[in-house]
Amino acid sequence: PGSGWELEAANTEGYAPVVDASASDLSVRTVRDDHWFGDYGRDDWRLTLPASRIDDLDIVVNAGEGRTNLDGADIGALALVTNAGSSKANLATARVESIDATVNAGQLSIDLPNGDDVRGSISVNAGEAELCLPDAVGLRVRSSGALSAIDTAGLVQRDGAWESPDYASAAHHADLTVRVNLGN
Repeated sequence: PGSGWELEAANTEGYAPVVDASASDLSVRTVRDDHWFGDYGRDDWRLTLPASRIDDLDIVVNAGEGRTNLDGADIGALALVTNAGSSKANLATARVESIDATVNAGQLSIDLPNGDDVRGSISVNAGEAELCLPDAVGLRVRSSGALSAIDTAGLVQRDGAWESPDYASAAHHADLTVRVNLGN
């Protein structure tokens, strides 16, 4: 709880992250922003965000592993990008208005909010995305793609979309557009 943020950062080669902060914005990125290869070590960051509302939150994982726990957070727009890596986002107790997720040559898993409505899009390119849906949330998915598979176990097709059987009567809804190219 609180109105500030805190970063605990470590790197096996001693590099510190680049932090740009103002009263309304925070950016934390690796020192090797423009270099993909080299001996820059391994980063381990633990970022604690304020309990106040966050209008826009972008989380990008490149060639690594990301674990995001937004327990109790209030977020307007959440963007999740995973490139050649693996990410898990726990939004179960968060309030998130919209999600825009992209996975390229990697894996992304999202636990959707259980007490609120959410809308968004997920793009999968040569990778895999997994959604974990709480019981109280009705799911509607509109999907498209090429050389792909979408597992719709338990969903029924209605009006060009896949829906959970209780979508119409559910207390909360998740409405998502999913595009999968060479993935699942």
